[in-house]
Amino acid sequence: MAQNGFDPNYSAFQSIVNDGNLDMSASHRETIQKYISVIDDFRKQTKGLSNQDEIQKVAQAIQAEHQSVMQEMQSMMEDKKMQNLITEKSNVIQLDYATHILDSLGSDRDMKDFFVGLDVTAMISGSNHSLSPAMMEIAEKRISLAVVKDGIRELYQKYLDIENKNQQSIQSTGMSRGESLFRELAEPYKGKIILVDFWGTWCVPCLQALSKSQEEYQRLSQYDIVYMYFANKSPETKWKDVIERYQIKGDNVVHFNLEPAEQKAIEQYFQVNSFPSYFLIDQEGNLLPFKVDARNLDALEELIRRNDRQDKETNTATNAEKQAKRLYQTNIGTKSCSAKTISSRAGTRVDILGLRFPALHFPTLLSLTAPPSWRSFFS
Repeated sequence: MAQNGFDPNYSAFQSIVNDGNLDMSASHRETIQKYISVIDDFRKQTKGLSNQDEIQKVAQAIQAEHQSVMQEMQSMMEDKKMQNLITEKSNVIQLDYATHILDSLGSDRDMKDFFVGLDVTAMISGSNHSLSPAMMEIAEKRISLAVVKDGIRELYQKYLDIENKNQQSIQSTGMSRGESLFRELAEPYKGKIILVDFWGTWCVPCLQALSKSQEEYQRLSQYDIVYMYFANKSPETKWKDVIERYQIKGDNVVHFNLEPAEQKAIEQYFQVNSFPSYFLIDQEGNLLPFKVDARNLDALEELIRRNDRQDKETNTATNAEKQAKRLYQTNIGTKSCSAKTISSRAGTRVDILGLRFPALHFPTLLSLTAPPSWRSFFS
């Protein structure tokens, strides 16, 4: 939650309360209004504070004082309809804010289209989910530049196809929930080798291995690999601290800290029974039947070398066209976040007052302009 300044969730709640056309009960409106008051109280009490421990103490005190309101809000946020409403309202507000910044900087039409396009792309790739048709319509109305609009449509359709394909596969093959979830998360990286790493902030051998991540990345840099990390029972603050401490980052690095039920389902699919555990996925998305240990780089590289079938660039477009289009392909969702190598899953994040929200993926301009004092609450 933003202590001061722009907060898309806060603005979304205000918009919902003030929108008389929404089909919402009076009790739900009242609960949201109470929560807005709690946010205002938190902001007032933390104004001028920069020490994160002090801010956390205030948050804990407010949580205790307004426990009933927090419980009512959390119950509301479990509703899928409410989650979609908050996400859509927040996305529109983020685009409005980004457009306002660009206008204040005197940006021309193409520059605005470029940055708004990045913002929309981050919303799709960062959440691993297509936008709603209504949100896509809003985004397309904001953008004139053909290459940007086409890129967003392509990415939107890709994720929509993935979602439809996954649903069909579940219905026709009886695919387990864990396999379905993993395939959804891995689909954008098809064509690359994926090294899957199950770890936890509580696991000493895991931390010892992660401390050598940069050595691993450098050693395997010649191969087309995506490093995919799944954190087990890891509090968000500690999870992010470990990623920062050991610099487990890169354009080809993705992190997931899933809901417990989702994490358990994926671990059951991989039959994880110890930590750390490692697995290799080939370019076609198949789990390779080899024992893998990323701590043994010689053996790991030999496995990857034998299975590496890098695809060559076949597109004959000019370099300029390639660069423009590449900005709006799936990888931009990872690159635009730097810790958007970090994702709390299509799913959710927990704000400083403990309320679980649909995950927000801050666009490029918001990441650049957000004050450091509150940016960490949303990153």
